[in-house]
Amino acid sequence: MRHFVDGQVVKTGDAFSPAPLVIGRAEVGNWRGETPRFLQGRMDELAIVSRAMTTPEVKALYDAGVPQ
Repeated sequence: MRHFVDGQVVKTGDAFSPAPLVIGRAEVGNWRGETPRFLQGRMDELAIVSRAMTTPEVKALYDAGVPQ
């Protein structure tokens, strides 16, 4: 996995499971593990894509949305 902030990779790591991702009912910005965590902040844009994007693709999306 890669986590991005403002089009830049800020953290990488291994995926938890090789199982295919299936999204049913979902909550954005929430994680309900042993200790629930809730998003503290704002989310500007959310996209769900059908494949892993490359770092340059993520950067290009970010750059396209940055005001000039």
